[in-house]
Amino acid sequence: MGSTPAKPVILLVDPDAAAQAELARRVGPEVEIQPALDPGTALDRLRTEPFGCVAVHPSLLVGSGLAFLQRVRDCAPQAAIVILPPGGGAEEAARALRLGVRAGDDATDREPPSEPANAPVRFEEILGRSASMRRAIDLARRMAENDSRVLITGETGTGKDLLARAIHSNGLRHSRPFVAVNCAAIPESLAEGEFFGHEKGAFTGADRRKRGRFEMAHRGTLFLDEITCLPAALQLKLLRVLQDGIVTRVGGEAPIRVDVRLIAATNRDIRAEVSEGRFREDLYYRLKVAALHVPPLRERREDIPLLLDHFLKIFGARFRRDLRGYTEGAVDLLTRYDWPGNVRELEHAVEYLAIMEHGTLITTQHLSTDILAAGSSRAGPAAESLKAVRDGFERQVVLEALIGSGWNQTRAAQTLGLSRTRLIAKMKKYSIRPPKAASR
Repeated sequence: MGSTPAKPVILLVDPDAAAQAELARRVGPEVEIQPALDPGTALDRLRTEPFGCVAVHPSLLVGSGLAFLQRVRDCAPQAAIVILPPGGGAEEAARALRLGVRAGDDATDREPPSEPANAPVRFEEILGRSASMRRAIDLARRMAENDSRVLITGETGTGKDLLARAIHSNGLRHSRPFVAVNCAAIPESLAEGEFFGHEKGAFTGADRRKRGRFEMAHRGTLFLDEITCLPAALQLKLLRVLQDGIVTRVGGEAPIRVDVRLIAATNRDIRAEVSEGRFREDLYYRLKVAALHVPPLRERREDIPLLLDHFLKIFGARFRRDLRGYTEGAVDLLTRYDWPGNVRELEHAVEYLAIMEHGTLITTQHLSTDILAAGSSRAGPAAESLKAVRDGFERQVVLEALIGSGWNQTRAAQTLGLSRTRLIAKMKKYSIRPPKAASR
């Protein structure tokens, strides 16, 4: 007799416990709903438990909501993310949960692939018309024509991994494996086995022979992201592999010859790491046959509108939304913002805006307070932009006061120094409705 399939498990993040219970009843017994009343609890559970779907009430996406979604994705990259319909009824919310279950079906049972998928990346797909980005792409094209090592530097989220994949996809080893390793994500105690493999019985828990990343990448490309996070002992072993082209599995004796092109990347100042003794100087020069720097978005603002349009097309198609562009004020504010998380932050921001926007154009209505504040501090000549900043910031302040008061209008008005009548007028102006205004 076959075993009964496990129920799909949803993590429901909603501050209203009664609404959670009602949703669980409506979704039915075929789905298991686990509750979390606040983002902190949700993230704690995501770090320790597998979920196929994460459903979030829209009231939790105000202010720092985008950062919360980014952390959800970091903690549970395979889980589907569902934003419950704002102000919708309970049946509509239950329908959204059922769709999320299908999207994340069996995600908790799937293991990540032992080798990353080698999806080809063409240089034409890398967006950038700024001079600094064109220089980086042109140098990457030249490096694709040879087999030399490349060291890519740049801040977090600039697209270092994308350039590494493009160099491989268009290079001499394009038909061979591309194996990517995030050095910062591997515990020091497991690092040697991850890189060089291990034999069965080499240590407690080693119940089978395992190939290391160098063997997986044989005759292909090994991409070591965040290379400066490697512990000192592993830096020395890596240096020897680069010199000799030989690895030995943990617990093994037979040398294994490997033919690997190495591309490394870091978001740190690697020369400072060398001068302060945290990174080996001899390894640095072994890696840096060619140095390629990816500039941050704040140094290439002319690329931001290209990226905004690119990601809007992606998320419009994914969410089946008729999103045709941005208002002039929204583009102005999004271009003024410094994007400390660079392209990755911008991508998540557009995803959030595509979820929250109900019209065909992305407006300033759902821009984060960080983006609005940055636009205010960089006042431009356009009156529309200034009005957009003022209105958007005021909407966020009003909304956060309401949420902080538990949607008690009298208390929120007192917090804002307004009369209750004036607060209601602003709620109407900015289309702010309490989440319980309609039946859940």
